[in-house]
Amino acid sequence: MNKKEIFKILNISETKDSNIIKNAYRKKLVGVNPEDNPQGFKVLREAYEEAIRLINIQEEEILDTPINRWIQKVEHTYNKLSTRINIDSWKELFEDEICNEFDTANEVREAFLVFLMEHYRLPVEIWQIIEEKFELVDIKEELYEKFPANFVNFVMETPESKGWIDYTLFEGNDEADIDEFINEYLFLRSINDNKEYDKIQKVQEQIEKIQKMNISHPYFDIEKMRYWLEQQDYEKAMEISENLRAKNYEDLYILYYLSLESLERGELEKAYKECEGILEIDPNHFGAKKNICSYYYKIGEYERAKDGYIELLELDSYNESLIEGLQQVNEALMKIYKERIEKDPENKKYKLELGWCLYQNGLYEDSISLIEDITLDDNIYYEYYNLISRNYMAVEKYKEALPSINIWLKEIIKLEDDGTKETRNKLRKLPLAYYLLSRCYYGLEGQEKDKDTLKKRLKYIDLAIKAEDGGNDLLKYMSEKTHTLLKLEDFKTCIDVCDEILKISDRYFPAYIYRQEAYYNLKMGQEVIDDYYRAIEIYGGYQKPYVLAAKVFIIFEQYKEASGVIERAKAAKIESNDLAFQELRIKRSLAKDYEERKKVAKEIKNLYIEVQEEHGDIEDISLILHELALCYYNMRENELALKAIGDKLSLNKTDGSLELKGNILYDMEKYEEVIDIYKEFIQRYPSYNYAYYITGLCYERLDKEDEALDNYLKVIKVDSEYEYVYYRLMIIYKNRYRRSYRKEYYQMAVEYGKRQVQIKPDCYYYNELGRLYMDGYDLDKALEAFNEALKYEEVYVYNNVGLVNKILGNLQEAHKYYKLAITHQKDDLTPYWNIADYYKITGEYEKAIKTYEVLIQKAESPKKAIEKLADLYGQMGRWDEAIEQYKRVLELVKGWEMDYLLNVGQIYCYSGDEKEALIYYQKAIKKYKNKSQPYSHMGTYMRLIKGDNREALKYYKKAYKVALRYEGESYRGMEGLLGDILDVLKALGRQKEGIHYKSELYNYIRRKYGGIENWLGDLGYRKARIYCIAKCNYSTGDYEKTKYYMNFMKESYNCRTCSFHICIEYLEVEGMLLEMESDYKGALEKYKKSLEVYPNNSDALIKIRELKQKIGEN
Repeated sequence: MNKKEIFKILNISETKDSNIIKNAYRKKLVGVNPEDNPQGFKVLREAYEEAIRLINIQEEEILDTPINRWIQKVEHTYNKLSTRINIDSWKELFEDEICNEFDTANEVREAFLVFLMEHYRLPVEIWQIIEEKFELVDIKEELYEKFPANFVNFVMETPESKGWIDYTLFEGNDEADIDEFINEYLFLRSINDNKEYDKIQKVQEQIEKIQKMNISHPYFDIEKMRYWLEQQDYEKAMEISENLRAKNYEDLYILYYLSLESLERGELEKAYKECEGILEIDPNHFGAKKNICSYYYKIGEYERAKDGYIELLELDSYNESLIEGLQQVNEALMKIYKERIEKDPENKKYKLELGWCLYQNGLYEDSISLIEDITLDDNIYYEYYNLISRNYMAVEKYKEALPSINIWLKEIIKLEDDGTKETRNKLRKLPLAYYLLSRCYYGLEGQEKDKDTLKKRLKYIDLAIKAEDGGNDLLKYMSEKTHTLLKLEDFKTCIDVCDEILKISDRYFPAYIYRQEAYYNLKMGQEVIDDYYRAIEIYGGYQKPYVLAAKVFIIFEQYKEASGVIERAKAAKIESNDLAFQELRIKRSLAKDYEERKKVAKEIKNLYIEVQEEHGDIEDISLILHELALCYYNMRENELALKAIGDKLSLNKTDGSLELKGNILYDMEKYEEVIDIYKEFIQRYPSYNYAYYITGLCYERLDKEDEALDNYLKVIKVDSEYEYVYYRLMIIYKNRYRRSYRKEYYQMAVEYGKRQVQIKPDCYYYNELGRLYMDGYDLDKALEAFNEALKYEEVYVYNNVGLVNKILGNLQEAHKYYKLAITHQKDDLTPYWNIADYYKITGEYEKAIKTYEVLIQKAESPKKAIEKLADLYGQMGRWDEAIEQYKRVLELVKGWEMDYLLNVGQIYCYSGDEKEALIYYQKAIKKYKNKSQPYSHMGTYMRLIKGDNREALKYYKKAYKVALRYEGESYRGMEGLLGDILDVLKALGRQKEGIHYKSELYNYIRRKYGGIENWLGDLGYRKARIYCIAKCNYSTGDYEKTKYYMNFMKESYNCRTCSFHICIEYLEVEGMLLEMESDYKGALEKYKKSLEVYPNNSDALIKIRELKQKIGEN
């Protein structure tokens, strides 16, 4: 065996770590029972031993400890037959100081158990002193945590057992490998047990291999004899048997097979005497009794043979060799009884005896036909109903069986134990009668899902269990009880009963199957997986444990583990539609793109077509349609998904499929239909919080905010810890705040946002809370929330941290976080916009230009970036380049001509080319008569270029009329336009007329925002809006209010989108106030400073010119 093979068998990578090797060996050992699979055990053992041998000498020296030296002594004792079976040798080992010192005793015990995992072939007497020394029963639960369950069970059970092999019968070399001999012997025995004689040469090679091992045991001779008997080589078989007889063994196993050999060779009387001898030693010896049955059959005493087989079947009702023997006897008896009936047609006893033979040989209808019309009398009354009840049950005639079983049951109940064999035999049928009655109720047509009927069935099963009282069929009846409890959905009781069964027999397969299903229904995933491993360790050929284990792994998205379960089922050659379905569920979940999902959808459809004809083990084929709908839903093929889920619901309407339909409709924006679905859920499940939540989402999408709010509050009423609802409540109040800027809405939004991060503290919700604080301009709190978000190492928060620092004036910090955002969020363009603003603020125009060029290349629509670049070129006085950028936008965007004309006209204004500016503005007015902007721009042109306030007022008023008539309240520039009118009226000395327009402005703000206070509540743009109100009061000559609003501006943060290092509007208001105080030179300096910050500030340019004229400055 080479290295590659060794570690492949152990299922680990190549290693020199003995602990890893031992753990791998233990793990593999769980699935390899040396009794059932000696060859598999042998291969595993060889791989383990070779892996340990390969560990280098240096590592062996490191492991040279007192405990390991003691283990070496143990190994030496174990490796010699004479000491292995010698009680004194083991007692001497256990008297060693290291076994009894407080500090080392537990470690010694564990090391010894590790040794025993691989060296467990010991006489029962040795196991008994091991238990006496280490008291392993007392620490059983601790052992289960450290060692494989089957090993612990073996350790617990062996000291109480009789042992299966007599070690004193070994002969040969004292240091021969007994374990190897036993493994090879068991392999040969398994060949005989399973009659695997397809390769005779291989069997003979196995026999020769054992014979060369310098050790022998009579059990090996028995297997050789069995082999030659099967090959009908009686001479060789007899030679072995005579040698064994000559040694006068008293071992019952040997004696049994010797009697069987006599029987096979036809020495019937000899066989009978040998069996009698066995029964004198052990009156209940099963094999000897079976041989006697065979003996009676061979000598023609069929009725005695039958009585013997029936007696044994009472002990082991599923033993195939007994059933086969009974049926063979019945074949002979049927001929006899038929002959007797021909001679005596009215003999009821003969008919009943023949009826039993027919029933026991599976000829149920023949049995019914024979006895159905018998005239009953007291002599046959009991026996008739006993037999007819069983026949009816066998052919599933439950209506006919029910009254018959009830009569049979009454006959049993009224019996009194008189001590006779006949009466006691009848009384022993009481549990069977109850059991058949329970099955009858279950089998009645239309009754399977009737809970009252199931409860009645349960009642009779309980009576059967009570009557059986530890008998041979107790486990069968208890198993039927667990099955019924599953149907009744009493899963906890089902588990309790399964636990009771497993206390009686921990390898009773059905108990694991039913318990696993109960665990699954109780959503106890780990327990389902544990029982999966236990079940397949006992028998790996049944599909249900694999199906449920795969389902659990899929639920927990452990797709690798789920696939492993399915591969193991395939290796066991299990055919299962349900496992095929689970495999498709895994494929659907792991599909990465549209094409992969398309292939999976095709496979799902094909499976659905296949199961139409034969469902197999899929109980509900509509689930396949649900999975198909999910696959289409993942593909965003919502129409196909809706069709598939509709077909599913037409077959079987379940809550899960209704929810999937709701999700599909939600994605299709059919919110009203989604609401209807979840209204149905709410009616049936008033405490179903998700139903309220999704209904709230739908109302939000339908702009029915009040209804959404009502449903979200119901979620909280049902579950105050619901994971997502506080965020939705925060959003509703945040939106209300943005619309009205009422403080109470902001405060409610903050309270819900804080609650959300308490329930689910993660990056996303801290980030959203930070953004809310930014809306409320609680910038320190926003920064605190963003810093909390950064603890989760999510990079998308960097940009927001930068933005807060920018507003706070911490420009270097802002730049640092913008750079981090760009480094880590290459696909998110927001940080690029913000860092471009930073470069404009700091005057790093070339860097800003490069950033805008990056945005032009990366943005899905480059329009905004090109406009920003054009504005920057204009700010820098690079007029031609600015115009070129506006041309780029015109080529990209349809319907942008008016904006193009006005922007280029503005560039010509700032560059001093009044002729070209006028041409562009006139074109705009001519082509867009019903738009206010061309008139407004012309008004500014008249003031800035021509210095003609009267003409400017004419155009501003025209713009205002057009805005009111054609654009209404939606016109976004209304505040600025009215401010321009007021400013011109002041310049013309018509301030009283301005009072009307001031009133118009205030009324507009009230109509749109609910009042000045609400309008100024938008802290992100408060400073710009205060400027508008301050300018309005300046224009109407209200000095006190102008001063008040200037101070208000001073206390306010810069606007969120401000691209200047200082507020130019605040400088202008300072200039206005100085004007009102007649400090014209001081005012002029303020306007000049504003112009330095933003050279294209038309308001500052106009004011500078007016003030220069007033003070006579050129």
